[in-house]
Amino acid sequence: MAYILVFCASALNGICNVLGECYNRRVKKTDSFCYSAIISLIVFLFYFIYGGFSFECNTLTVITACGYGLCYCLTFVFMLRALEYGYVSLVSLVMAYSLMLPTLFGIFFYGDYPGVTFYIGLALLVFAVFLIGKKESNTKEAENREKVNGKWLIFSVLAMTTNGALSILQTYQQKATEGNYRSGFMMIAMAIVFLFSIVKVIIGAKKDKEVIAVNFEKGWWVAAIYGIANALLNLAVMVAVNLLSAGPVFSTICGVSLVITLVLSVTLFKER
Repeated sequence: MAYILVFCASALNGICNVLGECYNRRVKKTDSFCYSAIISLIVFLFYFIYGGFSFECNTLTVITACGYGLCYCLTFVFMLRALEYGYVSLVSLVMAYSLMLPTLFGIFFYGDYPGVTFYIGLALLVFAVFLIGKKESNTKEAENREKVNGKWLIFSVLAMTTNGALSILQTYQQKATEGNYRSGFMMIAMAIVFLFSIVKVIIGAKKDKEVIAVNFEKGWWVAAIYGIANALLNLAVMVAVNLLSAGPVFSTICGVSLVITLVLSVTLFKER
């Protein structure tokens, strides 16, 4: 059961990576806060229903959820900005390394020393990196070094760091509360993201109403699908980290999701 959840989370993570590119291509002039506002609302509603239309939490959950909410919002901002300057497969390559941060956290903080599944996950990651590197060398992506050395790399590294922090906070909260307060944790976090995003959207609307309107009109359904996929992804991860050590969970998600992202990006976006 635990390993099924891990592979489901891997697939959902890969799908989320591709949906970010879908949003950029459909909207053209992307407003990151319109995107995160829709997603956070969908995730909030998902966990409100999942929690039986009730709300429970403790002090630790509130603190970690607030940190999660901030990092969540920043991850979307940095990831979408990175996709404006680079390709989905390349951005996903850097983003995938973010899941190594909670893996290392589990090893050093919880003593989750590597087992067979950990090394299988790392092998999948190395294989995925090899495939992406080979693809890049045979395409026009390799000719545009600005995408690698400029703004693309900066925003990708920032997204990687904040995304890694998400998993660390989520793992810590779940282990500290023995798997409780999942709905409360996600609802608090998403409420913060939603409020912050809406404020930014209102400010942005005063400067350029057309951009905001286009984001909601053309991109709402992509963001909504992302929200559902992300809610399921987080649920799968929260259950999995209580059944398995953090190391094999995140290293496996890291490698498998990269392969899935590569396949989808080549198939859907023709990034050959």
